[in-house]
Amino acid sequence: EKLTGEKAALVERHTADHPGFQDLYLRWANKFVPVYDYQPVAALDGGTVTANIVAGESQPVLPGIVQSRHGKGRVAYVAPALESVFLQTNLREVADVIADLVAQVSPEPAPFTVNAPDGLITNLTVRGVTRVLHLMSSTPVENVRIRLRNSTGRVALLVEGPFEQKGAEITLPRVEAYQAIRFTHEH
Repeated sequence: EKLTGEKAALVERHTADHPGFQDLYLRWANKFVPVYDYQPVAALDGGTVTANIVAGESQPVLPGIVQSRHGKGRVAYVAPALESVFLQTNLREVADVIADLVAQVSPEPAPFTVNAPDGLITNLTVRGVTRVLHLMSSTPVENVRIRLRNSTGRVALLVEGPFEQKGAEITLPRVEAYQAIRFTHEH
């Protein structure tokens, strides 16, 4: 549903008053994330506005994030194109907003977390109870720490190399272009 009435007029006035650069921000958990491109909407019945787009630090201009229930789960509509902002700016605050949203609407916690230098790409594949976490990078990365959720037993590296395992935590001193970790997951 498109904005109408007072909210639509407020957005139109703001755009007219600030041609070119729009000083709009997504206010999330007392942080301000720049907004360059957005699709305005109004919250429908059952939807909750969990973040607003604001002009500077002023009053809300329009809903920025609307969350609601859908079927057995939760969904979040994000008006600003946060993924584009992150790709252009690499701002930690933008990544935090995206991660927070995924955690809020996900039915269960992530099956793994990775603490590694920028540039490491991860992908998890699943077959039955066996999981393979693929780690890829265009340049070598060091000191990669991984925490597996609900894993059982020891892990195995698909590319031979040193690693340390302490319970569900795995540390890889170095990942060249590719490494993969095979483990068993219980629900």
